[in-house]
Amino acid sequence: MSEVAYKREVLYGDQFTEIVLIIWPPGSKTLPHDHGESQGQVLVLSGEVYEKRYGKNSKKKLGQRYYKTRETIDEGPGVIHIMGNNGPEEASTLHVYQPPLKMNFYDERDLEK
Repeated sequence: MSEVAYKREVLYGDQFTEIVLIIWPPGSKTLPHDHGESQGQVLVLSGEVYEKRYGKNSKKKLGQRYYKTRETIDEGPGVIHIMGNNGPEEASTLHVYQPPLKMNFYDERDLEK
């Protein structure tokens, strides 16, 4: 994990759906991970976050984007990603997954730079 931890709180979960709130302090980021078979939508509630995407099989970088307040991110199987906040202010995001997450984690050194 990054030196600055983010806060992840599950707001709701059953066998079909999981809803998660994440608070991103400046400098926080996730480890590289996928979402198993889950489809997800993320709404940026405040601030700005970034996402780096990699092909799950190839480990090649697919791109990087920044998302601001009220923008959404689609997440699905077949992609490894890293999310974080490298801005000066705290950010927050709301995540909805179906089915609930079963994440797999990867070593960042194995991913294309």
